[in-house]
Amino acid sequence: TSCSAQDTFAAANSSLVDGDYAGMPLQKYSTAISLDATKADYFVKRAAVHIQLVNFAHAVSDADQALALDSNNVQAFIKKGTALFEQQQFAEAKSSFESALALEDSKPARTWLRKCEAELDAANGGEGVAASSSTTATSASASAPASTEPAQPATRGALPASAAAHPPSKPVIVDPTKVRYDWIQSPSGVSIVVFAKGIKEEHAQIRTTEQSVSVEI
Repeated sequence: TSCSAQDTFAAANSSLVDGDYAGMPLQKYSTAISLDATKADYFVKRAAVHIQLVNFAHAVSDADQALALDSNNVQAFIKKGTALFEQQQFAEAKSSFESALALEDSKPARTWLRKCEAELDAANGGEGVAASSSTTATSASASAPASTEPAQPATRGALPASAAAHPPSKPVIVDPTKVRYDWIQSPSGVSIVVFAKGIKEEHAQIRTTEQSVSVEI
């Protein structure tokens, strides 16, 4: 039975080159699992197929099954984190990627972890810029220093401070060598994350087209 499961698993891997995830690969991985449900890698591979098919809940379930069989399976943590991220469960996804990195230094896990941190920062009111289209999403997280300008004394006939217009903040000069970016492709599109500290939203311009994205700071 184990040998037959291995043959089926190998056939599933070979069929991935055709890109028909809903057909042969999913069926073959499921058959391999039914023949031998003790192999964590079988569940990890099927989780990857479910992610491509946007079956994120099934992907999380398969990743959990893999981790139950092998608690040190880095790819299982990454697949679980990816599926959780796509469901906008950013805190849970972050935890999964951190677990992967605790086992092994993985570039995909580091990239996804930064994406989770950017999303959580934005959700908590952190400053950043973001733009998205059907194929591209760009975000940058920033934390600008608090103003140290002394308060101006009130003058007779002047508007109260609460009613006065706030002057525009001065642009921050950015060292290009300290700007980082990364990108991740998922079934829902391509996400680009730009990291540049001290940048306010009004000082960043993001333009997207179907074929390109530009960020001006």
